[in-house]
Amino acid sequence: MRADRLMSILLILQKKGKVTTKELARELEVSSRTILRDLDALSGMGIPVVAERGKNGGWRLLDEYRQTLFALKKEEIASLFLAIPESLLKDLGIDQPFQAARQKLFSSLPSMVEPHAQKFWKRIYIDVEPWKETKEKSDWMEPILRAVWEERKLRIDYERADGQRKEQAIEPLGLVARGNKWYLVAVNEENEIRSYKVNRICSAVVLEEKFVRPEGFDLSSYWKEAKA
Repeated sequence: MRADRLMSILLILQKKGKVTTKELARELEVSSRTILRDLDALSGMGIPVVAERGKNGGWRLLDEYRQTLFALKKEEIASLFLAIPESLLKDLGIDQPFQAARQKLFSSLPSMVEPHAQKFWKRIYIDVEPWKETKEKSDWMEPILRAVWEERKLRIDYERADGQRKEQAIEPLGLVARGNKWYLVAVNEENEIRSYKVNRICSAVVLEEKFVRPEGFDLSSYWKEAKA
């Protein structure tokens, strides 16, 4: 996929500093013409890729842009590699892309901090799963996620704790994983921010109507206050 190749080019430039078109083509197993189109695409996205002419020329990132990752402390870099529970990633449908992205990030690290990050990843694992795996899985995560990403209203059929069901159109603001359960935080029809257990959503339909997120809303702050 082209998106993966663009990311690979960016990471190669990040790590090596300067590379030629032929070197990129050889490493990514594509033609030089394809590499030139990709570099043009990166420039069009606002990424400062520049060409240096001459015998020792090549492609490189502007120093200010390239130094961003190198300026991180090794503890900060290590924190990026904490093992996130696979079940949460699978629920979001990003378990394999996450692993691929993390490996690409490893390859872009400065050589002096890469071993530290590898050690951190292999020796620290955060397990938020219960001892017995829950069977409460939702069939509606895909439309819920779409509504969250696209800021579209979502019509749900929701079963309350007392067993009663109510259909309503809500404005989904985000998802929170707590323990082995997902919660959808949304603005209800009374214009109140509420949380809904995803496994109690009996159906979910993404509507065409878009909404505007409440100004200044912060998902983590809301959740901390709500559970206090």
